[in-house]
Amino acid sequence: MKTLINGTFYSMKDTEIKSKLMISDQGVILSKSDNTKNEIIDMKGKFVYPAFIDSHIHLMGYGQSLSRLTVKGLNKKKDILKFVADNLNNDFIYVEGYKPCDISKNDLNELSSIAAIYLRHEDYHGMTVNDVALDKINLISNNGILLEDEASLALASVPRPKQEELENFLRKAYKKLFSYGIVGGHSDDLFYFNGYKNTMDAFTKISCEIPFYAHLLIHNKVLNDHLKLKENYFKSKYIEEGGVKMFYDGTLGSKTALMKKPYYSDYYGIRILNREQITKILNKAREERMSVAIHVIGDKALEETISFLQEFPPGQDNIDRIIHACFANDEEIHNLKSKSIFLDIQPQFFNSDKKILNFIKDMPKYIYPIKTFDKNNIDFALSSDAPVEDPNPIFGIYDALFRENKDESLDRFTAIKSYTTSAWKLSKLLGGYLEPGYPANLVVLNRDLFHEPKENFRKIKVLSTWVEGNKVYTT
Repeated sequence: MKTLINGTFYSMKDTEIKSKLMISDQGVILSKSDNTKNEIIDMKGKFVYPAFIDSHIHLMGYGQSLSRLTVKGLNKKKDILKFVADNLNNDFIYVEGYKPCDISKNDLNELSSIAAIYLRHEDYHGMTVNDVALDKINLISNNGILLEDEASLALASVPRPKQEELENFLRKAYKKLFSYGIVGGHSDDLFYFNGYKNTMDAFTKISCEIPFYAHLLIHNKVLNDHLKLKENYFKSKYIEEGGVKMFYDGTLGSKTALMKKPYYSDYYGIRILNREQITKILNKAREERMSVAIHVIGDKALEETISFLQEFPPGQDNIDRIIHACFANDEEIHNLKSKSIFLDIQPQFFNSDKKILNFIKDMPKYIYPIKTFDKNNIDFALSSDAPVEDPNPIFGIYDALFRENKDESLDRFTAIKSYTTSAWKLSKLLGGYLEPGYPANLVVLNRDLFHEPKENFRKIKVLSTWVEGNKVYTT
């Protein structure tokens, strides 16, 4: 066994602090010594918490973003075009992280009339391409700016990664996430790469190498494949079946989120699924005794999604989830409060989307209402939607604590709990507490999340990450 001493151990059972932590050779937290050989480990006054969980992330997509060209952080048109020009080859170029800044197909056409150029938007719901790329997908566009389904068509024409690349995407993602103290993620990946089987093969193989908890949402477009093949997978304790994922509306950045009040003129955003389609998916999920996880940004989308979930309630022990829920009014808050629905919230979105909010004439009453959800006892967890945002939980907790709108700022215990314990409610596994009987999944920090002042908070560093009593990352 191991005994960790001389540290501050937050159990996350209320604000309880333990003076030491005992861990069995099997990686489980003990209430007392098990009389095996005891290794004493001095934590040297550091701060220990349950390891972080990201409740909405794209694990393979994040690993891919670590492996691909990106213009994330470049905001000027000339700098982005120069980056593309400097990295062009004679075939194609695919670049992620593009924050739209008036680049059109004409700008890209000037760079090349031979190579297909793909600029994937930072919200992952759009793509800006040149005429060569448009010809590959047999699509006509005046400006080369593609959104939602058209962007998906463009993405499908990009050469697919090989199987070993898929595996390397996961290796890179897991190792990077360990450095942030993250040991698990609820992920949407199974539709976007080389098909359900190849993607699941990669997750299965890497789960034998790296102990990372992957709770996998099942995109509605691969649900039939999942139902046929799932018996071959989900045998590892590190891979867990999640709910059926679907998209109700688009994004704020693409101005496709479905709003009650218009962005401009009479444009309110879009419904990605119509009533017939969403009814069919919900019926199928309920027949298979599965929960659903629905992408919702706009307040109108939230209103309609809640109505659908009321019409098609989950079975016993299933919890449906709404991903994002960025805007709401009193009616939506009331209806969420009376339903068993879990929310996946991204606190970093507010800072990223501040400028875009100016496009909406009449704002909903609640904008990224994290505290309002909490006050109304609506269950939620915090997450990053990486690679859309940086997955570092310190940044997410910071944005939840120190909002410009202090009425929607969380208290420290709730913010930390929302990155450590909350998402485990959606799992069949134990996790999220430093308590006897729980796996010893830990993150060790150099400073205290509960007391570090605002000016130094983002400087907090992960010193080590543990899975089941073993270090998987150390500085």
